[in-house]
Amino acid sequence: MPGLTVPMRWVPLPARTLEREAIGPLQYLEKPALLLLFFGTALNWVAPYLIWFFQLQLVLPEWVRARHSLLVALPALLLGVPALRRYGGFAKTGPPLACAALILAGMAWVDLSEKGRGLLTFAAFATTLPAAALVNKHRYVVPCVLALGLGTVVSLAIALAAPASVAGLRF
Repeated sequence: MPGLTVPMRWVPLPARTLEREAIGPLQYLEKPALLLLFFGTALNWVAPYLIWFFQLQLVLPEWVRARHSLLVALPALLLGVPALRRYGGFAKTGPPLACAALILAGMAWVDLSEKGRGLLTFAAFATTLPAAALVNKHRYVVPCVLALGLGTVVSLAIALAAPASVAGLRF
């Protein structure tokens, strides 16, 4: 029908607008959160040595010091959850979700003293799913691999330069 106009509220939004859905200013933190996740993960195993080397007097609870590997993943986890539904890709299919369910089901058979370790394993696995959605959303594979590689090189250089007297520290 010529001359028929469609009201503006029925016109779909352009794809670029949908990509930045209702996150607002937090969208600018997603890429740095991914870089922190990958670079920080590579440096995690030398963190106790860095604390000793710089003689940092950190007054942190034991649960924070023991789980610093999950704390570097926290920003990517929180920012990636909204992106999981739309950009999840393989992360929202059956195999990863079945693995998460099996980890939780396996915790039913362990001793009560090992429940914390099981939850830590589940959290370490579950944080990868929203992070994968963020990598997929921004098509950020190469920078994330470079951040992981650079972090690994830095951590190996720190470990090789460590004095032998520090070998007793838990790495």
